[in-house]
Amino acid sequence: MKFSLARRPGGCLVVKDWEPWPSFSHLLCYFSCRYITGDRVRYPTAADLHALLDEGFSEGTVVDEFRLPPSKHNLAVVLQTPELWPGQPPPVPAIRTL
Repeated sequence: MKFSLARRPGGCLVVKDWEPWPSFSHLLCYFSCRYITGDRVRYPTAADLHALLDEGFSEGTVVDEFRLPPSKHNLAVVLQTPELWPGQPPPVPAIRTL
């Protein structure tokens, strides 16, 4: 599946997911997702997440990756499109109407 990061040059997207680490909190999270909600979950590793993002966002580039408190399991990846595509004129500001 292909996605467009943003329709505007310089667009940014942050993807947050839960990365598995051997810990009690991961065990509780897995248990609640699998047995309470009935979902068949598979938490991606950082490498898996990067591979999915590279496949889905071919035009985007990963510009940052960081962990979100309170758990080291929370992984965020920031993707951003180039400011201007080669040969593309500057963007025209959008006019919003209500």
